[in-house]
Amino acid sequence: MAAPPAPVRAAMYLRQSKDADGNEVAVSRQRQENSALLRARGITTWGEYCDNDRSATNGKPRLDYQRLLADISAGRWDLVVTWDLDRLHRQPIELEHFMKLADDKRLALATVSGDVNLATDNGRLFARIKGAVAMAEVERKSARQKAASKQMAVEDGRPWWPSRPFGYDADPDPNTGAWWTVRRDSRKRIIAVNEIRKHPTEAKLLAEAYRKFNAGSTIYSLAKFWNDEGITSPRGNRWTGAAVRALLVSARNAGLREYDGQVVGKGTWPAIVEPEVWEQARRKVKDPTRRTSPQASGRKYLLSGIARCGVCAEGWQDKRGVSHEPADVALGTSINSRGVRLYVCTHCHRIARNGEKVDQVIIAAVVRRLSRDDAADLLRPPIDPVDAAALGEERRALRDKLGELGKEFATAPPEFTRAALAEINGRLAEIGQALEDPGKAQIFEDVIGAKDVRKAFTGLDLGRRRTIVAALMTPRVNPVGKRTGPVFDADAIEPGWKEDL
Repeated sequence: MAAPPAPVRAAMYLRQSKDADGNEVAVSRQRQENSALLRARGITTWGEYCDNDRSATNGKPRLDYQRLLADISAGRWDLVVTWDLDRLHRQPIELEHFMKLADDKRLALATVSGDVNLATDNGRLFARIKGAVAMAEVERKSARQKAASKQMAVEDGRPWWPSRPFGYDADPDPNTGAWWTVRRDSRKRIIAVNEIRKHPTEAKLLAEAYRKFNAGSTIYSLAKFWNDEGITSPRGNRWTGAAVRALLVSARNAGLREYDGQVVGKGTWPAIVEPEVWEQARRKVKDPTRRTSPQASGRKYLLSGIARCGVCAEGWQDKRGVSHEPADVALGTSINSRGVRLYVCTHCHRIARNGEKVDQVIIAAVVRRLSRDDAADLLRPPIDPVDAAALGEERRALRDKLGELGKEFATAPPEFTRAALAEINGRLAEIGQALEDPGKAQIFEDVIGAKDVRKAFTGLDLGRRRTIVAALMTPRVNPVGKRTGPVFDADAIEPGWKEDL
């Protein structure tokens, strides 16, 4: 007598792209219909994999889908049941991978609308056609969303922020307690608009961050300060340099609306900082000359990467008699066997100086310079008042033009929109550069004119102190003659004042 066939080992896969309320209504319906299909085949037990509120097209991992693939690879299942093929895949590359895996493991695939035999060419063709249709729908949906976003950004300036941004607040949804900006009816018509306001504490913190950054503080020092103070993002996350950078360049904080990376006019929400302040910060962030490596962004000491080696500057000869041409070499830091911090040259290996003492020499020089009666001359080069007034008036006119052209941009061809916005925003950037740079008023703010200049300078964050030093000088650490004992020669430290200082 033949042995009875082995029971079919079946798995069910459920997925819903969006579940804003978290009630799992869609996946519950899929589970009910999939279960009926399995029972109709005499299968009473099965495994379940569920990715609720998870898109199959945005690149984010579907954890249960990955777990399903791993279990199929391990030979755990004979059959996979899903409500429809687009629950499993919406991208052709995923489908091709799944079909190969199914072929290798002799896996059967069933949907509520019918079985799909991936072992035959017709079955694979059917799956590919279904996948192409699903992908086309994704692309159409994306185009509709982009068109809607453009209309909202350009035409009426309403905020369309899926989650609460740092610095802003609004009343929560009375039913769900969730963040919302507009509420629509079943026909997508707006029936309510939430009033966006500045957050009572975050807005002040953000405005202060702009002031510090424009004055010379680094992005990483701002992130560190917020983390040290226990200030988190609206999602409760700690701040990273990348997160602070993205926050500073957002035109939203200046009450401006953006589309496709270009400012298209004023928004309907309050500004946390003036547009000029935002523009200055954005230029600094985007300036390729100030971008640093991860190592440079994590400088821990006042003169690391700023002070220069006096030996390399004059040229030197190594122990083999090889001559080295003069070079501009920045000093790094090291800790010696006694735990003393040193500024060292890793190029010639002939400079190693007590870092704390070198810092004190330079700090004393900076304090003396910023305490002089003519220190105020450092604040800003003179600007012709007539030119300044004309540029200011042109800037106001360009911003008004952005607002007037808003509705035209909403229906204009993309190439016209990009060209027009690039031209206007480019000229606004040029005007901002002329009016605000290269003035150093913000760099030296709160230091020049302070009652105690030394206290004011040393009380700044490290990034700001480094900015001030670099604006004033390029310190040079020179070699000292042969001496006995641990003698520190302050005269071997040259401030290296920059011109006209």
